[in-house]
Amino acid sequence: PPAFTPPGYTAPVDGDEFEFIELKNTGSAPVNLYNLRLAAGVDFTFPPGATVPAGGFVVLAKNAALFALKYPGVSVAGQYGPGSSLSNSGETITLLDPFGDTIMSFAYNDAAPWPTAADGGGRSLVPVQPNSNPSPNLASSWRASTNLGGSPGADDP
Repeated sequence: PPAFTPPGYTAPVDGDEFEFIELKNTGSAPVNLYNLRLAAGVDFTFPPGATVPAGGFVVLAKNAALFALKYPGVSVAGQYGPGSSLSNSGETITLLDPFGDTIMSFAYNDAAPWPTAADGGGRSLVPVQPNSNPSPNLASSWRASTNLGGSPGADDP
């Protein structure tokens, strides 16, 4: 992602500091996330009480303090940095249950046929169908976000 100069800063901050990942609950009931874990690249274990509301989002940021400056008003459920980040060239992201079993796992990439506008240009990788992504390993299931910087905590317009 491109550098960004947050309010109160005199110099731009590396765009990677504003990276985020979000999970969306497309169901009609809240989902308990306690002890679920994101693994590979991003390493984060959800704490007690962590939930995602029905139809809602949970946002994790690499640097929660800087993220809040760029995206004021967006609630951050946790921070996965330092030393943990999404690879700009692609990788596998895995969500594990408390026993280490895979709930979901998919790989993304930054080369065509993947949306190249989401590779360092400031756009996020978002699902083509925001309420259903049956084949997340396929490049055709993803597109670049409409807005620069994406739309953390909300569906992309």
